[in-house]
Amino acid sequence: MSYSYYKQENYERPVDLDLSEVQPLEEIDWQSLGKVSAVKDQGVCDAGYAFCSSSLMESYYLLNNQNVTLSEQQIIDCSADYTTFGCQGGSRNGTLIYIREKGLTTGAQYSYKGVKRNCQKENG
Repeated sequence: MSYSYYKQENYERPVDLDLSEVQPLEEIDWQSLGKVSAVKDQGVCDAGYAFCSSSLMESYYLLNNQNVTLSEQQIIDCSADYTTFGCQGGSRNGTLIYIREKGLTTGAQYSYKGVKRNCQKENG
């Protein structure tokens, strides 16, 4: 089975910015601009960490005019080395590090089952 993975190849830490002169906008409705990913149902699997992290990445892609649905199931199945515990909760920080290091495929390629399974991604 072949998967496409979304991975940031050249990760660099953000630079310190002087925002003292920046005037914030009063309000931005990101949802009406189509820059927020769709609501999803995790069922009885306590994997909010996976849904939070995949939705964050989906919104990042929407901000860059790319509509993609990413795989929460891959996170549930494959990220145990990053302080996640399948359907028993996990670390959002650990999940984002996992995504940065391993990449994340689409939900169509690695569909949501709502239970922890063996990792289906080569090199996890």
